[in-house]
Amino acid sequence: MDLEEKKVKRSDLLKNPRNKEWWYIGCFDESQNLYFSFSLIRSPFIDKFTFTVFDIRYPKPFIYGKKMYLESDQKKQQLDLSKNTRGLHINYFGTGEKGWFFNLKGKDISVSLEITPTQPYFTKFDNQFINQYSLLYFMQNKVRGEMTIHGHLYKIDSALGYYDHCFGRVPRRTSWHWLAVQNKDIAFVSLINYGPYPQLYTQVLVKTAQGKSEWVRLSQQVSFEYTPESKNTRWLLTSCDADLSVDVLMIAKTREKIPPLLPVIINLQHDEYFVRVKGRVKVDHGWINVGVMHGVLEEHYGKW
Repeated sequence: MDLEEKKVKRSDLLKNPRNKEWWYIGCFDESQNLYFSFSLIRSPFIDKFTFTVFDIRYPKPFIYGKKMYLESDQKKQQLDLSKNTRGLHINYFGTGEKGWFFNLKGKDISVSLEITPTQPYFTKFDNQFINQYSLLYFMQNKVRGEMTIHGHLYKIDSALGYYDHCFGRVPRRTSWHWLAVQNKDIAFVSLINYGPYPQLYTQVLVKTAQGKSEWVRLSQQVSFEYTPESKNTRWLLTSCDADLSVDVLMIAKTREKIPPLLPVIINLQHDEYFVRVKGRVKVDHGWINVGVMHGVLEEHYGKW
C-alpha cells in the first residue's frame, strides 16, 4: 500500500524541511525473554538506522547505530528501504498483505528476519492545518529468523512483532511518551505528544464475541506517570479507559548531537525501555484484564 512508501525527499530540505518519517519494528521472544528492535528515521537532512537488543542476561543492551542516506529508489505500493555500502548492508522490503523481510550485515552484527502480519492494521490521520501526521500500525506479527550479535547466535522462531510507519510535518522541537505492548491475546499502543499541535492516540486490539480481532480507539487523554525514584523501575499509564502498571526491565539511552560541540541542527535525548505491563483496559463499558504484555516504552525530547 502507498502508506508504506518513503514520503520524505531530499528536496524537502529547502521546500519542506520539517517533513520527517520513521519506521519502528519491535519484537518480543517469550522463550528467550528477549526484546529487540530496529528503526529507520528519515529527514531531508540525514537518515539514521538503529538496531537494539535487550537481553536481560547482560548488564546493558546492544545498540548498533549508523547515520546514512537511504537509497532513493522506491517500488510502488510497498515498503522498500535499502542501503548497501562497504561495511553496511540493509534491505527491508515487503507489503502489509504478504509480509516483510529484513536483512542487515554490519560490524559485529548480522540479522535475517521474516515478519508475517496476522491481524488487521489501523491508521490515524491528524490534520491540524499547521502540522499533519499519518501513521500505519500492525501488531501481533509473527517473526522468524536469526541474529548474530558479537558472535552470539539468536534463533527466533515465534516472536511477536510490532510494525509502524509514521510520517508528516513534525515540529522542530518535540517530546513524547509512547507505549506499545502485546501478548498473543491483546495488543495496546498509546502516544502522547507534548507541545503545540500534539499527536495523540490510544488503541487496543481485542477479540470480538465472534472471535474476530478489531482495533478499538480508547480515550486519547492519557497520563504517563513516574516519580524521580521510580523512573527506571515502574511507570503508570492511566486514563478513563486504562489502568496499567509498567515495569522497566532494561533501558537503552541515546543522545544525538549535530554538530557535536554546538548541536544547533539536532539535539535529541531518546530513551527506549524494554517493559512488562499488567493491568486492565475498558472496552464497551467493561474492564478487561490484559494479562502480561511485553514491549517498548519511549521517552523522547529535543529538537531535530
